[in-house]
Amino acid sequence: MASSSDEGAVLSVVKKRKRGFKSVEYKREHVKRGRVKGLEHINYASKVVAKKKIGNDCNFGRQQVCAKAFLNLHGVTKGRIRRLTSLLLLGRSPKDLRGKNTSGNATSGEVCILVEDHIRSYPTKKSHYSSREIEYLSERLNITLTHASFMEKYPDQQVSYWLYRKIFKERFSLSFGRPQIDTCCTCEQLSVRMKSPSLNDNAKRVAGAEFIVHKRRAKKFTKKMEYCSNLCKEDNETASICIDYMQNLHLPEIPVQEAFYLRQLNVNVFNIHNLSDNTAKLYIYHEGLAKKGPDEVC
Repeated sequence: MASSSDEGAVLSVVKKRKRGFKSVEYKREHVKRGRVKGLEHINYASKVVAKKKIGNDCNFGRQQVCAKAFLNLHGVTKGRIRRLTSLLLLGRSPKDLRGKNTSGNATSGEVCILVEDHIRSYPTKKSHYSSREIEYLSERLNITLTHASFMEKYPDQQVSYWLYRKIFKERFSLSFGRPQIDTCCTCEQLSVRMKSPSLNDNAKRVAGAEFIVHKRRAKKFTKKMEYCSNLCKEDNETASICIDYMQNLHLPEIPVQEAFYLRQLNVNVFNIHNLSDNTAKLYIYHEGLAKKGPDEVC
């Protein structure tokens, strides 16, 4: 229970700075705010417009008054009275058209479409061993290089680096370079050998040759799988399947610190993918039932 002294205490609230605060104010915004709110401001002709002064309301019926006195009394201009009278004679009501014009700093939709098409023109790769599909570009690219390529292709378009980067970040889910979850043990081993300072030049050249052969074999396997997939779609009497183990699951999956230091049960996920209709079947079993050798699988 709080004491009486706590009830009279004054809490100090620290106001946080809001993100996105614009310190620069354009002249058209200053003029628009002053015209709408009736404040003193400087118009586009660099003339000082006085603050609007509205007098007390009076209701004496239809009376013929001085036009200049009427304008000064209600704080309106001749143009507004002329527009209202012309609309009244035509039997139409006035419409507020403020804020309908396109901002001078806005980027046209055609330029945004050009930027999006240019980003889509780069070839992408998809991850295979991740829990969700990830698309990534070549590790030799970055936003600076892609923006420079866009400016070379479209020199007439005034697209800044920050606009190109904003479209790339907000409208695409792409990254540069291969994700670490798609690493191959053979590729990593050969890469370490080629960069090792303890090996001589001959050993590094041998590792480089093995790395090139390994890459060619992997590319040949990928082309063979694509060929079988297209063949199954063209010929109904042909079938092709791919079998592989997915990433092992660990049980129990609990956020307790002691569980990380204890032995956990491995759960194997065996996948059979049918290339004909692009369907898959998963067989799940833990290491207490069987291992991952050929005798258990076959």
